[in-house]
Amino acid sequence: MTDARFRIIDDEPPARVVLSGHIDLPLIEGLKAAVDGWRPDPTTGLIVDLREARDFDPDARRALVEVHRALADKVRRQTYLAGSSRLRGLSLWVMHMAGDVTARAVGSVAQAKRWLAGDKGRLEVSFGKVGVDSVPPRALRGIGGGKLSFAERLGSTAIGWISQITVGYWPAFTREMVRTYGLDGVERWGRAVEKTINTLSERYGDETAQGVIALAAVWNGCAYCTTGHLYAVNLLYFKRTGELFPIDEREVPRWYTLTDERLVDRIVGRLEGDEFADLARLIRRQYRMRLEGDALAPTEDDPFIELANAAFDLVNECSIVIEAANVPPLHEGAARNRGVQKAYAQKRGRKPGAVIPSPM
Repeated sequence: MTDARFRIIDDEPPARVVLSGHIDLPLIEGLKAAVDGWRPDPTTGLIVDLREARDFDPDARRALVEVHRALADKVRRQTYLAGSSRLRGLSLWVMHMAGDVTARAVGSVAQAKRWLAGDKGRLEVSFGKVGVDSVPPRALRGIGGGKLSFAERLGSTAIGWISQITVGYWPAFTREMVRTYGLDGVERWGRAVEKTINTLSERYGDETAQGVIALAAVWNGCAYCTTGHLYAVNLLYFKRTGELFPIDEREVPRWYTLTDERLVDRIVGRLEGDEFADLARLIRRQYRMRLEGDALAPTEDDPFIELANAAFDLVNECSIVIEAANVPPLHEGAARNRGVQKAYAQKRGRKPGAVIPSPM
């Protein structure tokens, strides 16, 4: 079953749907028609292969949610295979909005096959890696953009105010946190993320820890978290040295269409010298772990990188819905220090204030 814009390949398991070029609405509508008539073995897994795709239109993204749901009725389990952050961000958004917690976005065929052979959901796996044994029930079944109750709306507002008072900023995705994990689950989620950040900071220091967190978010295609944590790196570095960090947080939107290899080379290439050696090493290792996983010989950094990746898989599950917003520095000390923010902006030659990433 073929077309100039997509291919459905099911001659051997796992089946594959391959999308190429620019993903627009006519492409997805054609795919939907083909999927409607497709009769695969219901016990098979499916790889949605985006490695030949370049970019996508917003209306195609919304239509792809319906295709995902149609495929979920036909196969046991799905995984998205992508070679860039932008297309993994598309994948995460589609899985999240479809309410499918059994699907996952990966970076290699070997990882895709391993995921299809498993039986746990992506949130269940990530909660386990950050030490939360009692997974919020909503994270086990998925929600797909359901409405919040009155109590949940009040609760999400309270969470925002508490965050503003305690750490100096109000995350733009508080409602999505409650929608995804429930009010009880947000508390467990928040403790796990806070513990992760503290553990990384104790190990590597705040600047490097925030850099590792930013790169965890890059993998998932989340411009909001990448920008906010890289903004924090810049402010922390500027406060300590009076100099500019070699990577400006406003570069983030230009990263997402790069392949993984080119992106890592670009970032690490800017982190020259002994001062940034730890962060450069951790970023290279972080991406190798995302792509190769268990095939790598372990290092002493791996448990800390794995913790960062898992924690921000849980964060980005919610933050991926933020398409354009004012982004504060996502670090308590950096968010509260308005004087440093103003001096930093002057050093960059622009007006002070939060950063606005390009929309998904």
